Amino acid sequence: MGKGHSIPNKPVDAVLRGTASAPGIAYGPAFIYNPAELILSDEIINHADIREEQARIDSAVRVVELEIRKIEQLSKETDLDDQSVAILEFQRSILKDPDLIGSINQNIRSEYMPADRAIYQAFRYYIDRLKNIPNAYFRERIPDIRDIRDRMIRTTQRKQLLIKIDDDSIVVCKDLSPGDIILFARKKVKAIVSEQGGLTSHASIIANSMGIPFVIGVDGLLGNVEADDIVLVHGTNGYVVLNPTKARLTEIDKEIEIENQIEITRQQIAEEPAQTACGRQFIIQANVELESELDRVQLYKSDGIGLLRTEAYFLDSNDSEQTSNGHAERDQRSFLERAAKVCGEHNLTVRLYDVGGDKLPNYAKEEANPFLGWRGLRILLDKPALMKSQLDLIFSTAVNYPCKLSIMLPMVTDAGEVKDARKIFEEVLVNYPDLTGKVKFGIMIEVPSAALLADKLAPLVDFFSIGTNDLTQYTLAADRTNRHVQKLYNQMHPSVWRLISQTCDAAHACNIPVSVCGEIAGKPVAAALLIGLGVDRLSMTASAIPAVKEFLSKHEFATLSQAAHKISEAATIDEVDSVLSSFLGT
Repeated sequence: MGKGHSIPNKPVDAVLRGTASAPGIAYGPAFIYNPAELILSDEIINHADIREEQARIDSAVRVVELEIRKIEQLSKETDLDDQSVAILEFQRSILKDPDLIGSINQNIRSEYMPADRAIYQAFRYYIDRLKNIPNAYFRERIPDIRDIRDRMIRTTQRKQLLIKIDDDSIVVCKDLSPGDIILFARKKVKAIVSEQGGLTSHASIIANSMGIPFVIGVDGLLGNVEADDIVLVHGTNGYVVLNPTKARLTEIDKEIEIENQIEITRQQIAEEPAQTACGRQFIIQANVELESELDRVQLYKSDGIGLLRTEAYFLDSNDSEQTSNGHAERDQRSFLERAAKVCGEHNLTVRLYDVGGDKLPNYAKEEANPFLGWRGLRILLDKPALMKSQLDLIFSTAVNYPCKLSIMLPMVTDAGEVKDARKIFEEVLVNYPDLTGKVKFGIMIEVPSAALLADKLAPLVDFFSIGTNDLTQYTLAADRTNRHVQKLYNQMHPSVWRLISQTCDAAHACNIPVSVCGEIAGKPVAAALLIGLGVDRLSMTASAIPAVKEFLSKHEFATLSQAAHKISEAATIDEVDSVLSSFLGT
């Protein structure tokens, strides 16, 4: 691992206490990261560079919004407090402020500022205005606004930062954003330690998801460590050691070996066939939204990707249906290429742009009820050039790889939409004769009307994928992003399970498979019961695969089927809980 420096007064084997934030143990050379020190570009850009700099702004907005949505998704599993949820909602609104984004682009266009400085100047004016507003709420939000500003700036500068970070580093910092964690995961850093941070901080949520050991709240950290010092991070017990002795490293290697054995066991479970105790087989796939998640698809032996989200690469088109620019298209093609490589000969299911709801494009008008408005397939059918552009990008990429490609439509409500979309699909596919007859065409079942019409929709498609997150909120009329009705939003509600059961029956009558790609698919008990209900495939966060496989392998299909159908026939959540208690023997 290398040796510590022999600088006078340098701490040797110094233990600093903090708080365990993400489990794991690692040691290596320190990389000092101080995101608070924003170093802005000071050059004047050329007129010819304006479009490229504005594209960097589009990309920064897209990336930061993706980070926020990823945190919201992961936070459902960590019971994020109301204040943190409110901050996320507020920060999302900042990213959608057309005046702010317009001001940034105006700085580029009129003042010839590079992207990072244009962001800083626009936010400075924005913050100065808020400081003069009598309402204390807005003044209290200024730190959250600065956080969004800094994250956007760092996003535009990440290519330069990536060059500086060595693989296998221990990142030492004052504080950091979720985007920084995602960046570090791409560079395969071994662990992170920070002076600040809270257990419910967004960075902690992402670190847990990415499997990066993380210790927070280490006072005096930066004053005692220099670049390339050896730092030991104990993310499980919440402490760090600066320049540990050989004796300590020998002891810690034993702990690391124990953790490695646990992880090896998880990976061995992932190697096992996906089947119940009686030998009934099924398919487990991965949900992927970030490129850094692809490594775990391979690590946990997923049977391909059951949901590749592409919203991060959606570029706002205007009313003239300008559908893309080179910057966003290059990013999406790179993402698709890596996903196709990771899948090998397994299935790659790409969901077309699922925008709208909480992900409204800039050209969309504000709606009173965006979740019930212009979103998903409705936008794609209204802007067919957008749909054709994405299909062309997907097909032209996938034709070079052996993976089995599937295309999935979001937010389907009736057969007419499916027929119209299939016509566009066929029009684009005809340009790729090597893919003819090889690309599967499927739909999301996430609206009650689609579940109720499943027998009419099944003959029109090659597969169903049930999105239980949206299906639950639409069935129960409970917005899953609204904390005031959080108790009503329950994916184990019998009405939801009845719709899933009905969907499975209709699909199997037409000999097409059914997948579940909602959050519930990664929870072992629920996943097992979905298999019992007739679901053929489960798609989940890759790290959930070992636990789901292990649980399923211990239960007979007949037992799962009996319990699952009792849930679909229940009348209340209390009755569901009773069925679950009986099933689990509690």
